[in-house]
Amino acid sequence: MIARRPIAGDFLIHQVLPWAGVLLVGLDRDDPELSCQTYQAALAHAKRAAASSNVDVWQTKDGAYFERLVSYRTTAS
Repeated sequence: MIARRPIAGDFLIHQVLPWAGVLLVGLDRDDPELSCQTYQAALAHAKRAAASSNVDVWQTKDGAYFERLVSYRTTAS
């Protein structure tokens, strides 16, 4: 089954303004919420961290609709 919204451990970028993003981290991680000056900075950080953790990167503008941007999640064989 394909997730339609972030699950625990995924990285979420909440785009608060067209040029800024706030990187939110899943509840099961020790990383704090990170406020970035630009959306691109939030995206670059999320991609690096998600790649090393094998999870997904999502974005939202309203907290209700989620768009998966990239998936590094490995599937069980």
